[in-house]
Amino acid sequence: YAFQCNILYPFYAGASCIVNHDLSTTSCSSSSISLSDDDRFLETARQESPSIVSTTPKMIRSVLERRDEEYVREALSSLRFLVTAGDVLPEALHIKWLEKYNKTLLDGLGNSEAFAFYISNRLNDVVPGSIGTRVEGFDVDLVDETRTKISSPNEPGEIRVRGPSVSVGYWKKNHDNNNNDDNDDVFDSEGYFYTGDLATEDENGRFHLLGRVKDLVS
Repeated sequence: YAFQCNILYPFYAGASCIVNHDLSTTSCSSSSISLSDDDRFLETARQESPSIVSTTPKMIRSVLERRDEEYVREALSSLRFLVTAGDVLPEALHIKWLEKYNKTLLDGLGNSEAFAFYISNRLNDVVPGSIGTRVEGFDVDLVDETRTKISSPNEPGEIRVRGPSVSVGYWKKNHDNNNNDDNDDVFDSEGYFYTGDLATEDENGRFHLLGRVKDLVS
């Protein structure tokens, strides 16, 4: 998923990409992010002057907690926007970022099994607290615990997705009777992948990410 977002998309657009091998995506998405991580992130941005940055809500929070605001503004000065994913981006955090640094955040949702973003905010159409709307080409629904499609707005459900880049299963799992449970649990015969992400969809077709099903549903 990170390979697609950070490497293939820039290449498709004919752009250069900067990958900081010292900056771990694991540390960016963990609950405790070290100061050295946002130091590396900002110094790389200051030196390389990127126009787009792919990051996580944890990194956004970490940068907001810094006191050297002028340095941060200098480091971010070249940016057109940032793409965030990997965790819930709270509305209050998003608004605080806009008020402090006025750099557009495009929050969205994708994963390795789908290979691409299938829900996302768009430039000039960003709503803080929402991960956006369906990306063209993907079928995205919410389902309840029985995997029945939810039709009522604002009712929590698990996200399922079907589309041209969605995997048909996990490698070798379909051919090993002893390890078929994973495919049965998350891929169905209609081509849907059940993401394990819990969300709501409002009357305007905007999704609001709540977290992981296993973390929030007992």
